[in-house]
Amino acid sequence: MPAPSRSRRRSAWHRRSGPWPPKGATPPVPGHRRRVARAGASTSARAYASRPIYEEPWALFRSSEVALADWASETAPVQRGFLYAVGAFSLWGVSPVFWKFLGHVPASDIFGHRVVWTFACVVLILASRRSWGRVAAAAGDRRTLGLEAVAAVLLASNWLLWVWAVTSDHVIEGSLGYFMNPLVSVVLGMLFLGESLRRAQWFAVGLATAGVVWLTVQVGTLPWISLVLAFTFGFYGLIKKKLDLSPFEGLGIEMSVLLLPAVLFLVVRASAGDGSMGVGVPADSLLLMAGGLFTAVPLLLFGAAVRRVPLTVIGLTQYLAPTINFVLGVVVYSEPFGGVRLIGFVAIWIGLVVFSLDFLGSTRRLRPTA
Repeated sequence: MPAPSRSRRRSAWHRRSGPWPPKGATPPVPGHRRRVARAGASTSARAYASRPIYEEPWALFRSSEVALADWASETAPVQRGFLYAVGAFSLWGVSPVFWKFLGHVPASDIFGHRVVWTFACVVLILASRRSWGRVAAAAGDRRTLGLEAVAAVLLASNWLLWVWAVTSDHVIEGSLGYFMNPLVSVVLGMLFLGESLRRAQWFAVGLATAGVVWLTVQVGTLPWISLVLAFTFGFYGLIKKKLDLSPFEGLGIEMSVLLLPAVLFLVVRASAGDGSMGVGVPADSLLLMAGGLFTAVPLLLFGAAVRRVPLTVIGLTQYLAPTINFVLGVVVYSEPFGGVRLIGFVAIWIGLVVFSLDFLGSTRRLRPTA
């Protein structure tokens, strides 16, 4: 008798036993999965235990697609944060171009209008974020309000001096102040926060100090613009570190402190016939108003970057702003920069390189290993 064909054998097996696996049945799982499911384990463990062994062939592609989507969702915020940081420091870098357009306007008038229109921009931003509750609560605390008042004075001094330096052809010296700012911040952290300096940081601070001494001796005058800009912004950062406020919440309080003096100053100037708003070409009035927007936008980008990228990225991209300032001062505005100044700048730049390498090394050592 001839043997039944393979198809007949398969159909006979199905008639006896039914299809495999039977409809509604779960394929067998290994013993350890059964034990996990019986032990009343966590939801994820039970889900793993009930997962079929035999998966569709396209499941691998599905999992790869999900993994790629997860990777994109994790890296996209970092990439956006890096672009935000570059945008913020680039705008601060090209700020001399903006303020140069108002070079014929007194720096005090520019500062007064900058406070008024920055306050207007910050009010709109805080309203859109519904942050007035936190601002009011912070302003109601005496310690916070006192520290913010000091921060407002420091910020006002920094803004006024920077605008004056730009409009008076001292862009290079102003850029040196912002090059020195990270080193000044390290020294202030040691003096007021009890932070200890590593050997490389001491070396970097020593090189920067040597550069300043060299410029003072050779040029004949102390680079006071650089030092005042570096220390006012350094102390401003020191105070902000003691406050638990977002950049715009703090800036809102600071602009509120400065608003009344700025408005009174502008009113007195206008009543004496020396005001700048509405006098001369209309472009001046538009630029004075745009000064507030030009102040708020980089801060908005910076705040978005800080929440998305590591501190290492912020620490390195911050040198973009003074570098652009320096290039503008030398190349575009042809400010004097001879060999004597170059030696002092090189000493400070080498100190910054040492500081940055030490900073990168310390963050790499502190990074958790998986």
